[in-house]
Amino acid sequence: MMMCPNYLNCQLIHYKGIVQDEEQRQAYIAGFCTHDEKKWEECKRFKTNAVLHFCPDFVLPDTSLNLEEIMDRFDVETTDQQK
Repeated sequence: MMMCPNYLNCQLIHYKGIVQDEEQRQAYIAGFCTHDEKKWEECKRFKTNAVLHFCPDFVLPDTSLNLEEIMDRFDVETTDQQK
C-alpha cells in the first residue's frame, strides 16, 4: 500500500475531530491518503501543504475552496482567534 508523503503528519489522519463522521474520515483516508500519487495530487490538503508547508484543519481532501480562498479563510480565523 502506498501512503501520501504527508500521511505521518496529517491532522486528518491522526485527529478524529477534524472530520466528525468516522465513515467519511475513513473514506478520505482510503480514497486519498493510502491510494496512489495521482489521488494525492487531487487532494487539497496535499496541494495546500505543498505550497504553504502546512494545512489548516478546515481543509478537507475534496474541498471546493481554491488555494487563495483557503489562505483568506485561514487569515480570517487566525485574526479572529487573536481578538
